[in-house]
Amino acid sequence: MSEPKPIVVSINGTKHEVPTDTVKETHKLDNGKLVVTEERQVELKLTVPEQPKFKKGVYIENDLTRGTQDITVGVRASYQTREFDVDLKAELWTKKNDKDKRIEATVTKWF
Repeated sequence: MSEPKPIVVSINGTKHEVPTDTVKETHKLDNGKLVVTEERQVELKLTVPEQPKFKKGVYIENDLTRGTQDITVGVRASYQTREFDVDLKAELWTKKNDKDKRIEATVTKWF
């Protein structure tokens, strides 16, 4: 039996050596010939971290709470990870009575 060489795996540019020294070997005689069977098993468990999600878009909002149709159009950007979300909304056009445009930022921490 030859000496097993390690398996080299490259993950994100970093090389890792996986040892192959766990070999199951069986011997048997078959019609007067020695048959040697080698079995090697390597188990790789790779975990890919969840990538943050960045979303952007346009929104239309209609506020019916005041009894009038206050319509707002704006842009929204959202950055989402497993631990927290950051949300930014900016009004571009509004038909509200107060005519003030708002920029709203929200950070949510998830437990």
